[in-house]
Amino acid sequence: PKFWSANNPRSTLLGPSSRSGLMTPHQASSIGSQILPPDRMTLEDREQYLSPQNQLHTIFIAVASYRDWQCRSTVESIFNRAKYPERVRVGVTDQVDTEDAKCGTPIVSCDIDPAQALCRYKDQIDVFEV
Repeated sequence: PKFWSANNPRSTLLGPSSRSGLMTPHQASSIGSQILPPDRMTLEDREQYLSPQNQLHTIFIAVASYRDWQCRSTVESIFNRAKYPERVRVGVTDQVDTEDAKCGTPIVSCDIDPAQALCRYKDQIDVFEV
């Protein structure tokens, strides 16, 4: 899922009937993502899997980049150093000029080197170019 949208997530979560500026704990915990159990689990196994001590919450890392030629290496490093890279989500705001290297573009084509983190975890990386 994308991390940004034209809609304000607070208004989406709170809805028009909300009179308070604060979210409930339930609403706040619904923001973000977590790794969900497989669909083919029994109800009992699913409840065990979703218990608070077993939830595999993701980690979101926001990167603000202004014409940073090392941004791609930063994102690669995030995934390569993570103990559980499948639980990491990265959102990048990349302010670039036309000739600058773009943060979401792998250093080498994914066809040539698919082992790069920018290729392996591309579905976990969102880049917004400004």
